[in-house]
Amino acid sequence: MMTTTANSSPGMARKFPGSLLALALALFAPTLAAEPAEVFAPFGELLAASVTEGDVDYPAFAGSSEFASMMAALAKTAPAPSASGDEKLAFYINAYNATSIQGILDGYSPSTLWGRLRFFKRREYALLNTSMTLFELEHDFIIAAGDPRIHFAIVCSSKSCPPLQSWLFDGASLGTQLDEVTAAFINNPASNRFDIERRKADLSRIFDWYEDEFETAGGSLQGYLAQYVTDDRLRESLENDDWDLDFQDYDWSLNGTKLP
Repeated sequence: MMTTTANSSPGMARKFPGSLLALALALFAPTLAAEPAEVFAPFGELLAASVTEGDVDYPAFAGSSEFASMMAALAKTAPAPSASGDEKLAFYINAYNATSIQGILDGYSPSTLWGRLRFFKRREYALLNTSMTLFELEHDFIIAAGDPRIHFAIVCSSKSCPPLQSWLFDGASLGTQLDEVTAAFINNPASNRFDIERRKADLSRIFDWYEDEFETAGGSLQGYLAQYVTDDRLRESLENDDWDLDFQDYDWSLNGTKLP
């Protein structure tokens, strides 16, 4: 993406394949297979201690040698070959959220147009025994799984993103966890507002960027929303599929305490 607007998705264009260094890493460096619980244990402890209702204490992550060691381990770690699809997806979601935090610690930020280009598509990280950007991790490993609920699980360190959870995603309970974060985001009036009388919704820009995915999963965007809203009257109204849908501006400012 070379021309990103203020409300453009962080993933609307593909970058060229990685560097020769990335290829060399992939060919010659050993990959360690591991379970998510083993790799991300330090991350889980930090999430529990340093994330409150989506507000991230970035200085706590910056001061953690355990987090730094975990990120170094991710450079040569991948899901076990025997892992299920859900276990692999949970691994990649946790890796994305941890790497997004690392990007902030490294001095990058998606708060500006140029910042988003660098944060998502220019900055490469040593991950999964190769080198990749957040964009590549998101599109090639996470979105490729074909489950639009992941858009409420991965967090790009911005206020309009879904809130970062204070727990890890786990393959054994991933379906339940994804349902939980999806329902919480859709029913959060700070992210989505529904006016039943006027049949008008003011939705998160996420539903605009990835509308095709939600339409495929729900028959229509309104049909997808109807699956998760908790108000029965609202659900019935959305199922009529005749609402006026608008999308909010995206707040790219930091979702927590800034580094000193």
